[in-house]
Amino acid sequence: MKFASALVVLAAFAAADAQSSFKLDGHEIQQVLADDNLYHQYFNCVMDKGKCTPDGQDLKDHIPDHLNGGCANCTPERKERAKTLVRFMVTKKNHDFEEFEKKYDPKHMMRKQYGQ
Repeated sequence: MKFASALVVLAAFAAADAQSSFKLDGHEIQQVLADDNLYHQYFNCVMDKGKCTPDGQDLKDHIPDHLNGGCANCTPERKERAKTLVRFMVTKKNHDFEEFEKKYDPKHMMRKQYGQ
């Protein structure tokens, strides 16, 4: 089965590091992933389907770091948050992840980077 980890998304929800203004830590990410409404607010922001909060916009702005640079400048914590997000999306929100890939990652770089 697919093994990967945003919200991104993601790196949707988990894409920020200590230098970023994005405040979600591992615990808060779990809260976002557990709350379907909150998850969809972030997802819709990233997918240009809804308004972005400042954190959502920051998350969206960091997607290219994960896709273009392999997240070379990411902290270990940022990489771990990205893995958590992609795993969640692949296993629980696969349709959303496929939509995300079509928009941002048609070469499946995140699957390669975080998957098996």
